[in-house]
Amino acid sequence: LKRTKLESPNGGYLRPEDFMIGTEVTIFGRCFRVVDIDGKTREYFAEKGIQVGEPESYPDDPHRRKLRAAVAQKDNKVPSIAGSKAPDTLGKYLKNDKKLLRFSCLWDDTGRLYGKLNFYT
Repeated sequence: LKRTKLESPNGGYLRPEDFMIGTEVTIFGRCFRVVDIDGKTREYFAEKGIQVGEPESYPDDPHRRKLRAAVAQKDNKVPSIAGSKAPDTLGKYLKNDKKLLRFSCLWDDTGRLYGKLNFYT
């Protein structure tokens, strides 16, 4: 999303107060649940005198669970007799430092026929 006014499903535009922890926000017909906010947003609400509440736990991500299981299985492998060279992970990390931006979100489409939880990264 770029900086724009977002229309509220019940008329008017979405306001900062619509993005409180524990609320569900509908943007372009998709419902998102706010589970936490960053420090700047907390400061903004504190300046306005608005209580935001405690962060909620993030919903379980089936893809991440499957990925963790695969990594755990990979770590349990028996080492090769010939040996292996350890990958240069530090060099790769330093080469790509500050070049990655990731945004994770959940689209709860369970209210529709054949709907499901959709995780996006």
